[in-house]
Amino acid sequence: EMFDKGPKDDATLENYVAQSKEAQTAFETAENAKKTADARATELDALLAQDFGPDAAFYTLKGQCFSYDTVEYTYELCPFDRVTQKPLGGSGGTNMGKWASGGFEDGSAPVSYTHLTLPTIA
Repeated sequence: EMFDKGPKDDATLENYVAQSKEAQTAFETAENAKKTADARATELDALLAQDFGPDAAFYTLKGQCFSYDTVEYTYELCPFDRVTQKPLGGSGGTNMGKWASGGFEDGSAPVSYTHLTLPTIA
């Protein structure tokens, strides 16, 4: 009864099954592309919402890191991201703070990190 108006032979049925699989593959490909595009749009929205100062003057610092070595440690400051302390010649490290905000509204360039603890450097 289900195939009263459908295929009358196995070859036609196999063709329908093959077309159905192709359509499913195309749908999954499109769905994955949409998820990727949505994730990128979310990432760009977050980037656009971030304060990089007047005329985005500090945007070029995004993704950059600056290091300072002492006798025991390397301190790494990554603007708009984090501050870490790593032992020289060792592995691992300590998260010393995470970027919180820029606060560039008044034209100055204050920096705000959450849970930031800076050592005394002699």
